[in-house]
Amino acid sequence: MSAHLLTEHPGVFVQVSCLWPVRFWIVIKDGKSCDRDLSALVVPLVGRLMATGERYEPYRMLGPDEVGVEPVTAFFRDLFAAGRAEATVRSYGMDVLRWFRFLWAIDVPRNQATRIEARDFSRWLRYGRDGGAYAPSVRAHSEAVLRTFYEFHLAVGSGPVVKSVPAGSVSTGRACPRSPQSDGAVPT
Repeated sequence: MSAHLLTEHPGVFVQVSCLWPVRFWIVIKDGKSCDRDLSALVVPLVGRLMATGERYEPYRMLGPDEVGVEPVTAFFRDLFAAGRAEATVRSYGMDVLRWFRFLWAIDVPRNQATRIEARDFSRWLRYGRDGGAYAPSVRAHSEAVLRTFYEFHLAVGSGPVVKSVPAGSVSTGRACPRSPQSDGAVPT
């Protein structure tokens, strides 16, 4: 059983196959599969999160070139202005850094990342990192932080036109979506 879903990107559709208990995604772009070979992907530990010691900007993310990453700096400033604790900004920073490292490894700018990249990042968090998986709590926190990051950039007009990390994306580990009225049957 499968369904073709339209995305916000012309020429892209997602085929979702639900065969209980597994859900898998096949993404088609311009008639070609967009499966990325994550088994061969190496995500270098480039860039870093730096404690600044500054009162109004306690953390800064530096890219591989050791220059501040402005979209992240703006996000951190917004978090701090909203009253988030320094520890929260640091925690969010670690998740954003992990995402940017992934994007740098696959050579996709953050403002061009799509749900395809979010899907692959979720898969990488689950199975990547030298064969070891990140804990489910780390995966869930990363998804929430990245959703907040992209919502911030959408709101201020500096992000992509569509959400790269939709609510309830594939990293949640849920099997097939079910209606509350469902009798447990797999949706068609």
